Amino acid sequence: MKKTEQPCCGGKKEKEEVSCSCGGEQKEIKKYKTVYGARKIAIGAAFFTRVPAAPRVVEIIGDIVARFGFGRMRYAVEPGLYAVGSPDKNSVVLVSANYKMSFNALRKELKGVSAWILVLDTKGVNVWCAAGKGTFGTDELVNRIAKTSLAMITAHRNLIVPQLGAPGVAAHIVRKESKFKVTFGPVEAADIKQFLAGGMKASQEQRTVQFGAIKRLEVSLLEFGVTFRLLFLTAAAAVVAASFTKGGFSIASGFANSAFFLGAITIALISSTLAPALLLPYIPGKMFSVKGAITGAVFSAAYVAAARGMTPLTGVSLILISTAFASFVFMNFTGSTTFTSLTGVRREIAVSVPFQILLLAAGAALQIIDFVHKGGIKWN
Repeated sequence: MKKTEQPCCGGKKEKEEVSCSCGGEQKEIKKYKTVYGARKIAIGAAFFTRVPAAPRVVEIIGDIVARFGFGRMRYAVEPGLYAVGSPDKNSVVLVSANYKMSFNALRKELKGVSAWILVLDTKGVNVWCAAGKGTFGTDELVNRIAKTSLAMITAHRNLIVPQLGAPGVAAHIVRKESKFKVTFGPVEAADIKQFLAGGMKASQEQRTVQFGAIKRLEVSLLEFGVTFRLLFLTAAAAVVAASFTKGGFSIASGFANSAFFLGAITIALISSTLAPALLLPYIPGKMFSVKGAITGAVFSAAYVAAARGMTPLTGVSLILISTAFASFVFMNFTGSTTFTSLTGVRREIAVSVPFQILLLAAGAALQIIDFVHKGGIKWN
């Protein structure tokens, strides 16, 4: 992909409420995550924090947990000025969001480099989404320069801003109001050393947004984590409901009676998150809801075909429900990609949701009919 489209959280008009997979309105974060090995340092009246380039093991684990959506909306470091290595007044100033994963990704690439990191208050949101929301923006950048007394610490007036932050930053206004010049750096933090060594000129490759299989899987982990929690509760409720039998309450019977349903839930989890993300370029259709519906239908149909003892009504019901579920869940993946815009997301929701509701209702109706036909409360 040669260019990245405006993120789904972008295109914000005045007084327009924006909501997409980047998250809705962010709440103020009052408690920030610990940066291990950090220590406060003062230069005259200016204060900054020195941090090690390499995140500690506990911070790496924290990144992994956040990828799965646990505590993600509060995964932030305190905004301000940070030092990596032993920067002086001539060292480069790199701008980042206060989403801790973004901050960690940048500093781990600075081993052997002495640099300043100016962290903006993006309410714990990554650079790309925060740029669309406006929190990684011109006003916050100008204000943070002033609050950190950056002009007193550096002899130069140059800032390196990540390229994905460009939608939110008006470089000419920043220069007019703060006297600092904005240079847009590479897309990936991994290229920052090469960018600096090349005289702060990015190659075409460094300007290109890559969205390969590994990157797609990384992004899909958030939806996987959220969906897992929902389906886990659904599975628990199914087991309890299926445990009420004519012979009394039995958890063992509950697992046996809901075996097909539990298998279908597992298939639904994979076919609505990891599978369509991995197979994204190869699945027909432009809309993500269609791509999710295809993986949901194919995976659930394969499961039904492989299962033994499942009634035809239950099989069709599971396929319909899984298709609707995968279509809805993967539709939320649009805002995490470079393939669509806010307008595109809204259009897709308007078109897809009625069909998803119809499939879900039909699947539920068939399952109820099957329950009645069997004459008892069973899931198979």
